[in-house]
Amino acid sequence: MLEQEIIQIAPFESPQPNAMFIDIETDLRCERVWLIGLLIDDECIQLYADTWDEEKTILLQFLRMLQRYPTYDLVSYSGTNFDYRIPL
Repeated sequence: MLEQEIIQIAPFESPQPNAMFIDIETDLRCERVWLIGLLIDDECIQLYADTWDEEKTILLQFLRMLQRYPTYDLVSYSGTNFDYRIPL
């Protein structure tokens, strides 16, 4: 941390072969979604809303992503189930 370096000890290997990693960012009240980050097969995807009017667009994009990968398991970066509690 002192040198602000990331040291990778070993390559990351998902315990699940078909994992879709998800990270959701919201406003402070957890009422509005402005970013949904996904990692699918080593591809980083960011669904970003510049305005609250675009929130519905990114939510629909996310639902389409889930439909494209029906056999994938959702894995959250959060250890508190926060990403699963957000009402989409």
